[in-house]
Amino acid sequence: MDNPTDQHIYGIIRRNLKEGRPVTVLGVAADAEVSRSTIYRFARHLGYATWQECITHLTEFHAPRTDNIEIDYGVLAEAIQELRGGIVLVDAVGDAEICREHLIERLGRLGIITLPYAPATCEQLSSHGVPGLAFVINESGFVLSGTCRVCRQCGYKIVAITANETSLVAQTSDLCICIGNKKSSLQNYEPNLFAASALIVLERMAARLEALLLEEPPSPA
Repeated sequence: MDNPTDQHIYGIIRRNLKEGRPVTVLGVAADAEVSRSTIYRFARHLGYATWQECITHLTEFHAPRTDNIEIDYGVLAEAIQELRGGIVLVDAVGDAEICREHLIERLGRLGIITLPYAPATCEQLSSHGVPGLAFVINESGFVLSGTCRVCRQCGYKIVAITANETSLVAQTSDLCICIGNKKSSLQNYEPNLFAASALIVLERMAARLEALLLEEPPSPA
Protein backbone atom coordinates (compact mmCIF):
# COMPACT_ATOMS: atom_id res chain seq x y z
CA MET A 1 0.00 0.00 0.00
CA ASP A 2 2.29 2.76 -1.29
CA ASN A 3 -0.53 5.16 -2.20
CA PRO A 4 -0.30 8.12 0.27
CA THR A 5 -4.09 8.59 0.22
CA ASP A 6 -4.69 4.92 1.06
CA GLN A 7 -2.12 5.13 3.86
CA HIS A 8 -3.85 8.21 5.26
CA ILE A 9 -7.27 6.52 5.15
CA TYR A 10 -5.90 3.38 6.78
CA GLY A 11 -4.40 5.43 9.60
CA ILE A 12 -7.75 7.07 10.31
CA ILE A 13 -9.60 3.73 10.28
CA ARG A 14 -7.02 2.10 12.54
CA ARG A 15 -7.09 4.95 15.05
CA ASN A 16 -10.89 5.00 15.21
CA LEU A 17 -11.10 1.23 15.69
CA LYS A 18 -8.49 1.24 18.46
CA GLU A 19 -10.37 4.04 20.23
CA GLY A 20 -13.67 2.18 19.90
CA ARG A 21 -15.31 4.79 17.71
CA PRO A 22 -17.73 3.91 14.89
CA VAL A 23 -16.21 3.68 11.44
CA THR A 24 -18.46 4.68 8.55
CA VAL A 25 -17.82 5.66 4.95
CA LEU A 26 -19.11 9.18 5.59
CA GLY A 27 -17.09 9.59 8.78
CA VAL A 28 -13.82 8.36 7.29
CA ALA A 29 -14.34 10.43 4.14
CA ALA A 30 -14.88 13.55 6.25
CA ASP A 31 -11.83 12.89 8.45
CA ALA A 32 -9.63 12.15 5.44
CA GLU A 33 -11.12 15.03 3.42
CA VAL A 34 -11.80 12.78 0.45
CA SER A 35 -14.91 11.65 -1.40
CA ARG A 36 -16.94 8.55 -0.56
CA SER A 37 -15.89 6.98 -3.84
CA THR A 38 -12.27 7.27 -2.70
CA ILE A 39 -13.15 5.28 0.42
CA TYR A 40 -14.77 2.56 -1.68
CA ARG A 41 -11.71 2.47 -3.93
CA PHE A 42 -9.52 2.12 -0.83
CA ALA A 43 -11.38 -1.08 0.10
CA ARG A 44 -10.98 -2.45 -3.43
CA HIS A 45 -7.25 -1.60 -3.43
CA LEU A 46 -6.88 -3.84 -0.37
CA GLY A 47 -8.58 -6.69 -2.21
CA TYR A 48 -12.05 -6.52 -0.62
CA ALA A 49 -15.21 -6.83 -2.66
CA THR A 50 -17.11 -4.33 -0.48
CA TRP A 51 -16.50 -1.67 2.14
CA GLN A 52 -18.40 -3.75 4.71
CA GLU A 53 -16.14 -6.76 4.11
CA CYS A 54 -13.10 -4.51 4.51
CA ILE A 55 -14.20 -2.90 7.77
CA THR A 56 -15.37 -6.21 9.28
CA HIS A 57 -11.96 -7.75 8.67
CA LEU A 58 -10.01 -4.76 9.97
CA THR A 59 -12.20 -4.60 13.08
CA GLU A 60 -11.13 -8.12 14.07
CA PHE A 61 -7.53 -6.95 14.36
CA HIS A 62 -7.76 -3.34 15.49
CA ALA A 63 -10.74 -3.21 17.86
CA PRO A 64 -9.95 -2.35 21.51
CA ARG A 65 -8.65 -5.33 23.50
CA THR A 66 -11.11 -7.00 25.85
CA ASP A 67 -8.58 -8.66 28.15
CA ASN A 68 -9.78 -8.51 31.72
CA ILE A 69 -6.83 -6.63 33.21
CA GLU A 70 -4.43 -3.87 32.41
CA ILE A 71 -0.95 -5.32 32.33
CA ASP A 72 1.55 -3.42 34.48
CA TYR A 73 4.86 -4.32 32.89
CA GLY A 74 6.70 -2.28 35.50
CA VAL A 75 5.36 -4.45 38.32
CA LEU A 76 6.36 -7.62 36.47
CA ALA A 77 9.85 -6.29 35.81
CA GLU A 78 10.34 -5.12 39.39
CA ALA A 79 9.33 -8.54 40.73
CA ILE A 80 12.26 -10.07 38.82
CA GLN A 81 14.62 -7.23 39.68
CA GLU A 82 13.92 -7.68 43.40
CA LEU A 83 14.89 -11.37 43.36
CA ARG A 84 18.53 -10.36 43.89
CA GLY A 85 20.26 -13.67 43.30
CA GLY A 86 17.06 -15.64 43.00
CA ILE A 87 15.85 -17.87 40.19
CA VAL A 88 13.14 -17.51 37.58
CA LEU A 89 11.46 -20.80 36.64
CA VAL A 90 9.39 -21.08 33.46
CA ASP A 91 6.88 -23.71 32.42
CA ALA A 92 4.76 -23.72 29.27
CA VAL A 93 2.80 -26.19 27.19
CA GLY A 94 1.71 -26.54 23.56
CA ASP A 95 2.31 -23.60 21.23
CA ALA A 96 3.37 -21.53 24.24
CA GLU A 97 6.57 -23.56 24.63
CA ILE A 98 8.20 -20.97 22.38
CA CYS A 99 7.48 -18.44 25.15
CA ARG A 100 9.47 -20.53 27.61
CA GLU A 101 12.48 -20.65 25.28
CA HIS A 102 12.24 -16.92 24.59
CA LEU A 103 12.03 -15.94 28.26
CA ILE A 104 14.94 -18.18 29.28
CA GLU A 105 17.10 -16.68 26.55
CA ARG A 106 15.94 -13.08 27.05
CA LEU A 107 16.37 -12.95 30.82
CA GLY A 108 19.61 -14.91 30.60
CA ARG A 109 21.10 -12.12 28.48
CA LEU A 110 20.20 -9.71 31.28
CA GLY A 111 22.07 -11.80 33.84
CA ILE A 112 18.94 -13.32 35.41
CA ILE A 113 19.28 -17.05 36.09
CA THR A 114 16.23 -18.49 34.31
CA LEU A 115 15.57 -22.21 34.11
CA PRO A 116 12.91 -24.51 32.66
CA TYR A 117 10.65 -25.70 35.44
CA ALA A 118 11.06 -29.19 36.88
CA PRO A 119 9.57 -30.31 40.22
CA ALA A 120 12.92 -31.52 41.54
CA THR A 121 14.63 -28.24 40.60
CA CYS A 122 11.96 -26.19 42.34
CA GLU A 123 12.05 -28.29 45.50
CA GLN A 124 15.86 -28.32 45.62
CA LEU A 125 16.17 -24.56 45.22
CA SER A 126 13.50 -23.95 47.83
CA SER A 127 15.14 -26.30 50.35
CA HIS A 128 18.35 -24.29 50.03
CA GLY A 129 16.54 -21.01 50.63
CA VAL A 130 16.97 -19.69 47.09
CA PRO A 131 14.26 -17.10 46.31
CA GLY A 132 12.33 -17.67 43.14
CA LEU A 133 9.52 -16.61 40.85
CA ALA A 134 7.63 -18.93 38.49
CA PHE A 135 6.10 -18.05 35.12
CA VAL A 136 3.42 -20.54 34.05
CA ILE A 137 2.15 -20.12 30.48
CA ASN A 138 -0.85 -22.33 29.79
CA GLU A 139 -3.70 -21.36 27.47
CA SER A 140 -6.33 -23.70 28.96
CA GLY A 141 -5.19 -23.06 32.52
CA PHE A 142 -5.50 -26.69 33.57
CA VAL A 143 -2.60 -28.72 32.14
CA LEU A 144 0.02 -26.98 34.29
CA SER A 145 -1.98 -26.80 37.51
CA GLY A 146 0.51 -29.29 39.00
CA THR A 147 3.34 -26.85 38.35
CA CYS A 148 1.46 -24.17 40.26
CA ARG A 149 0.78 -26.53 43.15
CA VAL A 150 4.47 -27.46 43.56
CA CYS A 151 5.62 -23.83 43.24
CA ARG A 152 3.07 -22.78 45.84
CA GLN A 153 4.23 -25.51 48.23
CA CYS A 154 7.81 -24.31 47.76
CA GLY A 155 6.81 -20.76 48.62
CA TYR A 156 7.46 -19.36 45.15
CA LYS A 157 5.21 -16.67 43.74
CA ILE A 158 3.50 -17.47 40.45
CA VAL A 159 2.79 -15.32 37.40
CA ALA A 160 0.26 -17.10 35.20
CA ILE A 161 -0.40 -16.26 31.57
CA THR A 162 -3.58 -18.00 30.43
CA ALA A 163 -6.74 -17.57 28.40
CA ASN A 164 -9.01 -18.87 31.18
CA GLU A 165 -9.37 -16.64 34.23
CA THR A 166 -11.47 -19.23 36.10
CA SER A 167 -8.99 -22.09 35.66
CA LEU A 168 -6.88 -23.78 38.33
CA VAL A 169 -3.71 -22.13 37.03
CA ALA A 170 -5.34 -18.69 37.19
CA GLN A 171 -6.80 -19.25 40.65
CA THR A 172 -3.52 -20.56 42.09
CA SER A 173 -1.36 -17.71 40.77
CA ASP A 174 -0.34 -14.52 42.55
CA LEU A 175 -0.76 -12.55 39.34
CA CYS A 176 -2.87 -13.75 36.42
CA ILE A 177 -2.55 -12.22 32.97
CA CYS A 178 -5.57 -13.33 30.99
CA ILE A 179 -5.08 -13.11 27.23
CA GLY A 180 -8.08 -13.47 24.94
CA ASN A 181 -7.79 -16.25 22.38
CA LYS A 182 -9.68 -17.36 19.30
CA LYS A 183 -10.98 -20.91 19.15
CA SER A 184 -12.59 -22.10 15.97
CA SER A 185 -13.59 -25.27 14.20
CA LEU A 186 -11.50 -26.79 11.43
CA GLN A 187 -14.26 -25.85 9.00
CA ASN A 188 -14.15 -22.20 10.03
CA TYR A 189 -10.50 -21.70 10.97
CA GLU A 190 -9.28 -18.49 12.56
CA PRO A 191 -5.73 -18.07 13.90
CA ASN A 192 -5.33 -18.54 17.64
CA LEU A 193 -2.95 -15.81 18.71
CA PHE A 194 -2.45 -16.81 22.36
CA ALA A 195 1.24 -17.74 22.05
CA ALA A 196 2.03 -14.65 19.98
CA SER A 197 0.25 -12.40 22.49
CA ALA A 198 2.09 -14.06 25.38
CA LEU A 199 5.40 -13.42 23.61
CA ILE A 200 4.51 -9.73 23.32
CA VAL A 201 3.73 -9.57 27.05
CA LEU A 202 7.03 -11.23 27.97
CA GLU A 203 9.08 -9.06 25.62
CA ARG A 204 7.53 -5.84 26.94
CA MET A 205 8.24 -6.99 30.47
CA ALA A 206 11.85 -7.84 29.57
CA ALA A 207 12.33 -4.46 27.90
CA ARG A 208 11.08 -2.74 31.05
CA LEU A 209 13.39 -4.88 33.18
CA GLU A 210 16.34 -4.00 30.95
CA ALA A 211 15.58 -0.30 31.42
CA LEU A 212 15.41 -0.75 35.21
CA LEU A 213 18.75 -2.56 35.28
CA LEU A 214 20.38 0.18 33.23
CA GLU A 215 19.16 2.73 35.80
CA GLU A 216 20.89 0.90 38.67
CA PRO A 217 24.11 2.44 39.98
CA PRO A 218 27.18 0.21 39.48
CA SER A 219 28.03 -2.11 42.37
CA PRO A 220 31.01 -0.98 44.49
CA ALA A 221 34.22 -2.83 43.64
